[in-house]
Amino acid sequence: MTLPQQLAEHLRRRRRRTLSAPDAIPCAVLIPIVPARDDYEIVYTLRSEHLPSHKGQVAFPGGKMCSDDDDLVSCALRES
Repeated sequence: MTLPQQLAEHLRRRRRRTLSAPDAIPCAVLIPIVPARDDYEIVYTLRSEHLPSHKGQVAFPGGKMCSDDDDLVSCALRES
């Protein structure tokens, strides 16, 4: 079984949990897993030093939901 198949199976079996807090801001990230040679690599972003927050941090692509997003999946895809 390939890595993407293993991950898909694991995600299908897991119990979903929703974390919430009164002041929470809905956000989503994407963890891009791409084939590379005989293996896979994960893609990260390096945030600019000129951003108002999280300057210079290494992160997964993603961000806050906006009114155009139908759900967290569409938010993660748009932000990515």
